[in-house]
Amino acid sequence: MTETAARVGWAAPRALAALWLLATYGQLWLFGDAHAVRHQRALLLVFLFVGTLALAVPKVGATFGRLVLAAPRWAFVGFVAALATFASYVLQRGVQNGQVVALDSCVYLLQARALSHFSFGVPLPEPHLGFGGRFLFEGPDGRLFGVFPPGFPLFLVPFVWLGKPMLAAPALAFAMTCAQWLLARRVTGDELAARGSLLLTLPSFARALQTSDLLSHAFVATLACLALALVLRPTTRPATWPAAVAGLLVGWAFSARLLDGLVLFVVALAPLVFAWWRGRAPLRLALVFALSTAPFVGLLAASQRAATGSYATPTQSEYFRKSDWPPTCHRLGFGRDVGCAVEHPAEKGRFGPDGYGLDDAHRVVRERAEIFGIDLFGFGLLAWFGVSLPLRRRSPKYAYALGLVVAMTFAYGLFYYGNAPGFGARHLFSVAPVLWILTARGLVAWRARDPALRERVRGGLLLAALGVGAIGQVERWRKNLYELDGYQALRGDMRARATASGVEAGIIATADEYHYLATFDPVADGPKRLFVYEDYSGFVELRRAHPGLGVYDFRGPSVVPRELPPVPPGLRLELELAWPSFVEPRRLATRKVDTMRTVKLPASGQSALVIFVSEPGAELSLPFWVTEPGALRLTMKGITVQNGGEYELAIDGRPFGTWHGYSLRPGLAETEPSAPVELTKGRHVFSARCVGKSEHSRGYLAGFDVLVGEPPVAAPVVPSAP
Repeated sequence: MTETAARVGWAAPRALAALWLLATYGQLWLFGDAHAVRHQRALLLVFLFVGTLALAVPKVGATFGRLVLAAPRWAFVGFVAALATFASYVLQRGVQNGQVVALDSCVYLLQARALSHFSFGVPLPEPHLGFGGRFLFEGPDGRLFGVFPPGFPLFLVPFVWLGKPMLAAPALAFAMTCAQWLLARRVTGDELAARGSLLLTLPSFARALQTSDLLSHAFVATLACLALALVLRPTTRPATWPAAVAGLLVGWAFSARLLDGLVLFVVALAPLVFAWWRGRAPLRLALVFALSTAPFVGLLAASQRAATGSYATPTQSEYFRKSDWPPTCHRLGFGRDVGCAVEHPAEKGRFGPDGYGLDDAHRVVRERAEIFGIDLFGFGLLAWFGVSLPLRRRSPKYAYALGLVVAMTFAYGLFYYGNAPGFGARHLFSVAPVLWILTARGLVAWRARDPALRERVRGGLLLAALGVGAIGQVERWRKNLYELDGYQALRGDMRARATASGVEAGIIATADEYHYLATFDPVADGPKRLFVYEDYSGFVELRRAHPGLGVYDFRGPSVVPRELPPVPPGLRLELELAWPSFVEPRRLATRKVDTMRTVKLPASGQSALVIFVSEPGAELSLPFWVTEPGALRLTMKGITVQNGGEYELAIDGRPFGTWHGYSLRPGLAETEPSAPVELTKGRHVFSARCVGKSEHSRGYLAGFDVLVGEPPVAAPVVPSAP
């Protein structure tokens, strides 16, 4: 190794370690939540006590280390992987009630069902408005598309074909453990560190939940471990196949999580380029690696083309254009337009008038990384051992592994949204195995001339870390299991329970805003069995389009019929059902609002579609379906407010009335019935264009509730005179 390379190999680890510690854990003891600080300080005392006890009693540390190394390698890894799989399976079958948890998971499963039928989108029965939801949008072909890239749904497809999609999660728990083991051997070269890194994962609630719910973070973590283990193979006899397989894995990761995959691509490519620069491997390995990502990059482009009409337009951008404000609010980087006023108003409010800047990014990075340490270890400062190891030891491999953690942490500083209840710092979980590996190596990397003392210190510190980690995770397990049980208790397999209740045809509704998406599969169920979200207005148009279907409620262990009055003739369009999947906003912003919570007014369906940012000339349009053709007199009902505007209402571009949205106090209002409008059977487009405001109004807002169409009342027949 040249003198320059030696200096780099020593300076780079130090710089990365210092950067991580100063930007994340450096402020843990000075700022932050008081309860969290007290909890972590208490765990520090526990760690010092257990560590001192293990070191003071000679046999404790040494015996523990020998026990960890006693079993054959394959038996140890298999046993830990089986424990991890069992914990994930028990969590899933227990408080998760055998179902997914997060909205993301519901949409992933919906996308997997579409791919299982060899399509990127889900075909919709008419009328489409009964099947929209968050993170979904209508594509150019009328199908329903999920917001997420296709890589992780593709992984779920075989499990969907088997009819057991939830088995994908425990299978991933097993695979991630084995992949972490392979990478640990490459990075540490120490058997106790490699095995210890697997033991550190077992108490973690974050590991259990990330591998019991259907989320992509653990999937990318598994691919990352396998790819890095391949590119870190010894280069004395360079081979093409490891580079090709690593490229495929990184490409798959990119098609599952774009930012994670991009960072992983750069980090995984670096050793191959460095080996070529040092004359240890041919350049073709780096080229093979880069080219091998092409199949999954192509898959991503194809999915974007199907969903948005363009190979280069991400599905996320199309969804944000319809649902969020401003439409660029989720872009990576800084500025006043970063931060979503619809989905994350509180977080956006923290940025101040200058918008998302470097100070906010530093706060987000620090908060996320501090929670990440607690997610993985219970006692966040355990990560100090892994991160600070390069300050004590010279090792390019440690610098490389730590580089991935640092790169991912700061890359996500460009994404403003922080941690999630229950799931913690989920954005960083794709590098969780790397941090477990680094920490285990840091715990056992102590040198001593006396071999007995060295083994006692190594085993003692690892035992202390496991003990304090298990204690630190107790609160997370208790709190999160209680919360999980609260909102998973009423969830269940809607399709299986409908079949068990003898319901082979019907409209089956759930009050769970997300969970119907995990069951929704119109290809498999056909138009005879429709799983939908409860719209609280009687499913009038859905029942009108499917008159032979009864309505059933999904309640706990059974599916029960609901008695509803007959559907009257005409049209009843609940506009809030279009948000966000089917709305088409132009220069304005919309959202679905619970009117009782906001303005204390009862609306049809308990909600209304609100335009909360607008200007003259701005326009909103959305599709609707007519089942029974004929002439209808149209009336718009909605909410008026002090800052309401005036909107020209039209069907298929033909005006039928004007909405006057101003009133001194919030109130219910409706337009005068229009002249009869002839509507043919099929799809039509409703639009509302802002044409100004009252001189008394302070803005251009609007609250549209329901568009009602009624047949004209026939004039009475007057009998002729005799």
